[in-house]
Amino acid sequence: MLHGLLVSFGFLILLPAGALIGRYGRAFTNKWFKYHWMTNLGIAGPVITTGALLGPVIVYNKDRYRTHFINAHEVRRSIVSAVRRFIYTVFYAYDPLTGTTIERNPRHSELRAVFVRSEVVC
Repeated sequence: MLHGLLVSFGFLILLPAGALIGRYGRAFTNKWFKYHWMTNLGIAGPVITTGALLGPVIVYNKDRYRTHFINAHEVRRSIVSAVRRFIYTVFYAYDPLTGTTIERNPRHSELRAVFVRSEVVC
């Protein structure tokens, strides 16, 4: 349970807070990047890393080791996640339709929103 709480808190609260600091902080202070960086790497990074490392520790320290991929939900989730990450990586870094890279691609934010939502739905 601690694994889920830490990772969820890091991804759902801390990282969006860091993004909002970066987005709106620059309107109020010149030190916005310092606060953005500290929130994402200094607070969210260790929380998410600790939560992610607790997952395997908790699974392997149980009295009865749990077998993975034993139901359709786990298999489907893994396949959708792998496909989503592949497509997101390809289209986020380079858009073959327009030949633009991430720096000049206005569609990368829309693609990210679509693929992140597909991760949450599964």
